[in-house]
Amino acid sequence: MKKKTKNKIRIFVAIILSSITVFVGIYTYGLFKLGFFKNHADIEINELTKQQKIDDIKYLIDFVYANSPYVDFIHSEKGLKNIHPVERDFIQKAANSKNNREYLEVVLEYLMILQQIGHAGLLEISGKPNKSFDYWPMGLKYDLPAKSFNYQHYWNELSKQINAEKKWYHNELNTRYESGFYKVGLNNLDVPEGSILRSIDNIDVDSFVYSHWTSYILRFDTRLRKSFCFAADPLITNNDTTKAKWKIDLTTPLKEHIIVDIPKLDGFKQRSEIPNLDGNVKCVYLTPEVAYIKIKSFVNYPQYLNDFSTIDSFLKASEGKIEKLIIDVRNNRGGAPKYWQKIFIERFIKNKQPYVQYAAIKKKAYGLLKERRFIQRLFSSQDITQGKSERISLNEIPLDIKKYNSLNDKEWYFFRNTIVFTPKKAFRFNGELFLIVDNDCFSATEDFARAVKQLKLMTIVGANTFGGAAVISEPWCFKLPYSHIIIRLEIQMAFNSDGSINSVYGTEPNIRLDNHQFPTPYHIGYEKKDLLKDDWINYILQLND
Repeated sequence: MKKKTKNKIRIFVAIILSSITVFVGIYTYGLFKLGFFKNHADIEINELTKQQKIDDIKYLIDFVYANSPYVDFIHSEKGLKNIHPVERDFIQKAANSKNNREYLEVVLEYLMILQQIGHAGLLEISGKPNKSFDYWPMGLKYDLPAKSFNYQHYWNELSKQINAEKKWYHNELNTRYESGFYKVGLNNLDVPEGSILRSIDNIDVDSFVYSHWTSYILRFDTRLRKSFCFAADPLITNNDTTKAKWKIDLTTPLKEHIIVDIPKLDGFKQRSEIPNLDGNVKCVYLTPEVAYIKIKSFVNYPQYLNDFSTIDSFLKASEGKIEKLIIDVRNNRGGAPKYWQKIFIERFIKNKQPYVQYAAIKKKAYGLLKERRFIQRLFSSQDITQGKSERISLNEIPLDIKKYNSLNDKEWYFFRNTIVFTPKKAFRFNGELFLIVDNDCFSATEDFARAVKQLKLMTIVGANTFGGAAVISEPWCFKLPYSHIIIRLEIQMAFNSDGSINSVYGTEPNIRLDNHQFPTPYHIGYEKKDLLKDDWINYILQLND
């Protein structure tokens, strides 16, 4: 080897080693600054003072106002109250809280309002930190001190207690939501089936439902642009817990006006029972030509490798004879995008496929993201194929998005994210692909539905999804200054290809089967005989027959 070549190799190796040394040094210093070389296991958590609570909740409100893209859309798009006038109430409630638990209840109520559009909530950690380096990747990703995770365990445990003791109620009217109305089902209370609820305790039914926006996440009827109760039964909670009955005003199918007292029964009653799945994946042949795969959750790496093996073996065994493959992700609340990217997209596409998405982010929020962008991408690479993100001008945003939204380049930065999917280890399959979705599809499952619709890879069947797609960033994590509560918050606005806002409108199926009703139908089990009784599965079986 020539001397010049050897010198070039030495210089190259020296540069690489120097870069690694600098990289390790920077992040070692970062960990040191965040306190990850200290043990915080015995940290003492005291009751917050009144002023600390006030300053804490004010910080939260100010952070949300500055960084959330959706805070004003709760009112303008979902038809709920304007959040800003009620912020003073939250500050007063925080000041009046008697202890940390009551203060956390105030914080959780505020976060529930934010959850009406997009991700928001307490960061859930897997357990109390026992070693100084527990949770260090998350600390580096979001600039969170090590001791914050000890505090977070404390707040997580308090949150579990609050949720476990939450008051829920039910009744025997078997109400369902249908195209803007709450209709009574079969019941033993002598209330005619099909009667429409008009008011509850002298409050019109929609106002009654909307008043509980701090108690649960409402659904959204995209056709009517109307929010409705997540359980389809507005009588699941009540601010006045002293009453034993509800006073209900109804209109019968014969247009008669009736008023009845309905007993208030303790506990939450699910109207549409979702069968329990043993494991995370179920693969079934419905007929010799039709196969069915149920995915409960898009689990993270490396857990999803087991699911890959199960699905891979199932489809290989078909030897290419399947004419229809049904993938059912109803009630799948998300997880790791790389799950569906690897097992479904890369295995079923025939050629390289670019997948282009657009998003907007407030300029102040982008300042947070920009500082930690490289670390975020580094630690998320196992679970997300992130693609190439480009900051673009307002003029480069597609016309449909600009027509649909009032956007400006004074407050917002705009991004185009391109992921190029490449076929890998393709399945022997030349049939039709169907994806069943419902109102419970959220986050990474939403990403899946958006991708297959834009790529025209599958026919989406069922009900409108809930939203929560990600384009350039995961939800941001930040801590409050005095309580040290760590909160996850959506800071990007993701757009659908038609220009609509994904976290408001979700993804519209190619074939909508719910008729704007809720709850939607579900099978009673995962055996073949149970699945063949499912209305939506039967619809797919009969297509083109």
